[in-house]
Amino acid sequence: MTESVHLGFAHAMPLWGWALVIAGAIVAGWWSYRRIDAAPAARVALAALRAALLILLVVLLAGPERVRERRRVERDWIVVLADRSASMQVADASPVSERTRDEQLRAAISDSWEAWAHAAHERRVLWLGFGGDAFELETSGTSEEPTGVTLTEADRPRTDLARALELAMRRIAGRPVAGIVVLSDGRNARPIGEALTRSLTSSGAGVYPVPLGGARPTVDVALVHTEAPAGAFVDDLVRVNATLERRGAEGDAPTAATVQLIDAGTGLVLDTREVELTDEDAEVSLSAIADLPGEREWRVEVSTTAPDPAPTNNTSSVRIDMIDRPIRVAYFDGAPRWEQRFVKEHLRREAKIELAALLLATNRRYTQDGDIALAALPRSPEEWANFDVIIIGDLRSGLFSPEQLDQLRQHVAERGAGLLWMGGPGATPTSYHGTPLADLLPFRQETADTIAVWDVPITMQRAPAADALGVLALGDRESDPWPGAVADPAAGWSQLRWAQRIDPDSLKPTAQTLATAQPTDGDEPSPIVITMRYGAGRVAYIGTDETWRWRYGRGEALPERRPLALGLLHPVLA
Repeated sequence: MTESVHLGFAHAMPLWGWALVIAGAIVAGWWSYRRIDAAPAARVALAALRAALLILLVVLLAGPERVRERRRVERDWIVVLADRSASMQVADASPVSERTRDEQLRAAISDSWEAWAHAAHERRVLWLGFGGDAFELETSGTSEEPTGVTLTEADRPRTDLARALELAMRRIAGRPVAGIVVLSDGRNARPIGEALTRSLTSSGAGVYPVPLGGARPTVDVALVHTEAPAGAFVDDLVRVNATLERRGAEGDAPTAATVQLIDAGTGLVLDTREVELTDEDAEVSLSAIADLPGEREWRVEVSTTAPDPAPTNNTSSVRIDMIDRPIRVAYFDGAPRWEQRFVKEHLRREAKIELAALLLATNRRYTQDGDIALAALPRSPEEWANFDVIIIGDLRSGLFSPEQLDQLRQHVAERGAGLLWMGGPGATPTSYHGTPLADLLPFRQETADTIAVWDVPITMQRAPAADALGVLALGDRESDPWPGAVADPAAGWSQLRWAQRIDPDSLKPTAQTLATAQPTDGDEPSPIVITMRYGAGRVAYIGTDETWRWRYGRGEALPERRPLALGLLHPVLA
């Protein structure tokens, strides 16, 4: 900032205006004294005096004042956006040296630092890193004499250039912008919107991209998502699901990958799967059994025979809390139907399950069975917390108070408990329409009318989603998880005489069909076993109460392989 003082006028006139004033004053002085009887010298003196007085009067009317000028020079800004996303680790910047894109970026800044330092003398240079967000990078030296910029690790999970530009414009709002330089490999999570384009245009800020990486698309197989349960029980099969994405030139991309599940603590390979890769994302399910309690870290790794330009996206870790105690199950039903007896007895015989079973009548009287004694239905969040899984059979919602239903809903949503519905002809699911538990049904009910049922026998067919959760595996081998006879109506015993007909269009967006009802008259199938995430927990729904018929001619073969109800305890806890 500089400061100077000089004389000025409140009502300033241009030079030609002052020339007219002076000329007019001289003419007026001469005109006033041209005819008086006096010596010529006296007339000239009087005329000059009058002209001077007139000029002084005009000067006073113009408002003479002392002017102090303060000048502030506002330097315009240059914004540099440096990509810090994980894709910068791809080694395709130079086929000869196999430099990563990040190394190429650092070299470009280093080689041109003299130009950046020179620009800092005349302008303000703002260095920002960006991934899914934008953040300021630390520079060394002073703003006018910078000596370098410190780049963070290129490990951001995504690239959102639009978001970075929005934040940069907010950071320099109201300031003159010379330009925005973008150093990036070009990957972007979303397009630049019209509002941002208008903002850049109105500010006059030009965007100057500096592309990084090779000109030819890279070939890469990335592990884009991994899902595992937060907790599981010791000696139980635990499923870890992974999603793979193939990126790159179509002709050179690998067609197969090896996915391994590794114990990070011991380095032991727990499971290995071979996956075929297509243009679509590939889903793979890995499984293992942990025999020790405590928190375990497992690592999913993907590899291919082709060179990998981005090894950082080939690994993902999950943490699972292994619990060494029985699963605590509360089973509530409204009548001693065959399915209720069938499920209750197998729950009691399972060594890894502690059961509290209540058979409730409409007059609120109940019959108790199982390993855990209950004086009454749980009436507080603390009492619900004693159970990992709640099973509700064909039971009227009116036997619970609204507070109990809300407590159960919170128990699933917040504590991660599992809820297993076992539909029946009396009350489930219609009785729960409009109650707090309606949100925990994996399908929508428009009214509380009786749910539609099949008027012909059905057989049950396992759906692909059951593979990912590792349930309904009743076959003799892992490669044959669903016995063909179960889906064959000619077997006789495989036909279920009663089943609810759930409209596929009524399923909620996050619901997954684990098994379908196949009508014996050839009509279109419908979902019969459905599961859904709800908050921290999971719910599952079974639309039949006739799986006990599978004992006909087969004895305990299928029940001992964890039949329908028991098998669903695992995804409920996942």
